[in-house]
Amino acid sequence: MTLYLVEQISIIDILDMCGFCGNDEESTYHALTQCTYAITFWAKFKSLTGIKVPKLNPRTWTRDLLDTSCCKDRYREVILCGMWSLWNARNDRRHRKSLIESRLAVEWALKACFHLSTGSQTLEDRRQST
Repeated sequence: MTLYLVEQISIIDILDMCGFCGNDEESTYHALTQCTYAITFWAKFKSLTGIKVPKLNPRTWTRDLLDTSCCKDRYREVILCGMWSLWNARNDRRHRKSLIESRLAVEWALKACFHLSTGSQTLEDRRQST
């Protein structure tokens, strides 16, 4: 199921123009890795977490993220939360909402990761106690 969902992300059509950096074509890959907003986001993300997004192929990046030789399991979840935050910031911008600072987008991603990991640990704890 996860592979299916990640592959669906990669088939989003190329859009007109990037609302952040003005690049002529905005693909999902561009929005999440190449845009100046994404580059700033990932630099702040790395400074806070020490996690660097691995080098991803523009055509196979969704599969690359799932490949353990490219991306460690413990980093993948955090990177995907970061990508989700970036995508939300991009959608807000596209729908004329106010721009969120990349620092705040990073904080949101890290909070989401924390809540997801805390929730899964709590569920595991409940299963072990029964």
